[in-house]
Amino acid sequence: MRLNKTRIIKRDAMTKLTFLTVVVLGTGACSNGTEGVSSDATATTNVIATSSPLSEYADMLWGASSDMQHQLHQEMIRREELIAECMHNAGFEYIPHVPRITVVGDGRPDGLGLPTDREWVEQFGFGMANSHIQETYSPNPNDTILEGLSESERIAYQATMFGPPRFDTGIVTMDEMGCYGLAFVEATQDRMWAQDLEEFAPLRTALSDFYARRNAIITDADTDWANCMADVGFPGFSFQGDAQRYVGDSFSTAFGTYLNPSESPEFETFSQWEIDLALADFDCRIATNFAPRQAAVRWEAESEFLADHQAALNDLRVAYEQRIWSIPR
Repeated sequence: MRLNKTRIIKRDAMTKLTFLTVVVLGTGACSNGTEGVSSDATATTNVIATSSPLSEYADMLWGASSDMQHQLHQEMIRREELIAECMHNAGFEYIPHVPRITVVGDGRPDGLGLPTDREWVEQFGFGMANSHIQETYSPNPNDTILEGLSESERIAYQATMFGPPRFDTGIVTMDEMGCYGLAFVEATQDRMWAQDLEEFAPLRTALSDFYARRNAIITDADTDWANCMADVGFPGFSFQGDAQRYVGDSFSTAFGTYLNPSESPEFETFSQWEIDLALADFDCRIATNFAPRQAAVRWEAESEFLADHQAALNDLRVAYEQRIWSIPR
């Protein structure tokens, strides 16, 4: 289903619109001095030669690095082993179980986190309505154990696992949550995440403030991208990130009450609109050489921040590596 072309109003009122007022992708070329928008389905965005100078430190602070994901996995394995031991000591059977999660592609994001594969965008858009994340869980053997218990046995099992039932709204600490809570505390007791350490609080604040200031600046690349978007039928944006944020806000407004958004009669229309808007964003990023230009501005600012906070960042790296190296491989 396709939508009739209308005009998107200015940015400060955009979030008030529903997705039914938004335009579909038109045809044409950008009028900002760049070449026309590419229609090649195999096109990819401009390559960024270098990575963000601060990205690895941000990962250390907020737990997004692959090393920290490995740490989480190891903690989960240890937690499950401790739960099984605790439940066994209480006379119950529990089989350690670590669920598997499979992610289907990410569009080969560049250093700005933007997809670089047009075919991926044609399929998923921004990944809102048509999510590229597929969660694949292996069957939990403990579900079968619970099903085989009588009602009284099940109540006792759950109380041992998560602590006794509570009917007040007070705060419950992890060590009051049965075998699960005790196992969680022991499995994570050696965690070293800078987001949890007071000594790195000033650095966290400084980095958060830096990102807020940096993201509030409309760059020349943003302006050229916005002009291109207007030329192909999507006016009203100021920052390149506005398009994806607008889709996210519209998705929440349209489907926030649905457990399964695809059951909504409006889902198909929204899905096609999202893909059209995402393709416009993709093509305008190519036409305006957005990624390298934006990265050059951001990397320069980040390099200045790195120079001003080098000592604190060095301390962060030392603390991080000491913890990561101690995690079993």
